[in-house]
Amino acid sequence: MTKQKFLQPEFMISEKHEIHVLCSVNTSFYSNIVSNTKKDYTEVFMKEIKNFVYSDYPQNFIINITGGIGRKMGIFKSSLGMQLALEFYPNFNVNTHLAFSYEDLLLLTKNAKRNELFILDEQVRDRKQSAIDRLCNVIESCRERGLSFILIGVPEILRTVSDYRLERLGESPNSYLPNKTVYYSLSKRVESRKYYMGYIRRNITPLSNKNWKLVWDEYMEKKSSHQQKVLDGKITGFPIEEYANQLMKDEKFADCIIDGKLISSMLNLIVTQKFPDITNNERKLIKTLITDLNKKLNPQR
Repeated sequence: MTKQKFLQPEFMISEKHEIHVLCSVNTSFYSNIVSNTKKDYTEVFMKEIKNFVYSDYPQNFIINITGGIGRKMGIFKSSLGMQLALEFYPNFNVNTHLAFSYEDLLLLTKNAKRNELFILDEQVRDRKQSAIDRLCNVIESCRERGLSFILIGVPEILRTVSDYRLERLGESPNSYLPNKTVYYSLSKRVESRKYYMGYIRRNITPLSNKNWKLVWDEYMEKKSSHQQKVLDGKITGFPIEEYANQLMKDEKFADCIIDGKLISSMLNLIVTQKFPDITNNERKLIKTLITDLNKKLNPQR
């Protein structure tokens, strides 16, 4: 078996500062992620999960892939999640095993068989604790039926459901594209405290790989369809029109319009200021709806 070659990560100054702060508040992060005794957990992690899946007495598992050091979006969370799913469960299919909301997850898992693996992506709209509790209840109920999950960007603030948490550490520079290596810390909750066991690294399969491109295209199509349903108001849970109307009635919204033209940078600022507790995806949906409404009201602009 050919040993994989991994590209080294590159860190921005702000990311180095975040790493320094985290080292000062969590000794396991320093010892197992940063110091000379840092632990590469890649092979151990993969072996553990495969033992769960392929042993004589299969066990289920839950992995949560989230942001960590640096930016939170565009960090290959979904790519990593799907590529792990394909390795752990070769029958994984985007259309039948990936959901963007807990309502969809309920439908997909309704008749699922023991040991199937599902992904819940970060498009979950409602981040209130009540919604997170409902989601956790669904996952815990499914887990009792022997189902496994890879969660992508699901917050675990007051309740922890995952067995393994992967948080972004860094990635190889874009100058090496289409080759890309991502690095994630591996942690667990031990007596209410986060314990970092080490890090994992993985080479992301490029889109030049025909099989992976088919999977990615299916994912993007399903994601676009989901976002359009949200925009059309066909999916309940996040009242996008209510949020958009509320913002457009705010006196500060007038600052976004100059000579009848909607200024995107001003809209970004006001949406962020007015709705600090919603997700970036939800803000994007609000801005898209407002932009579309403005075009209809001012077709010449």
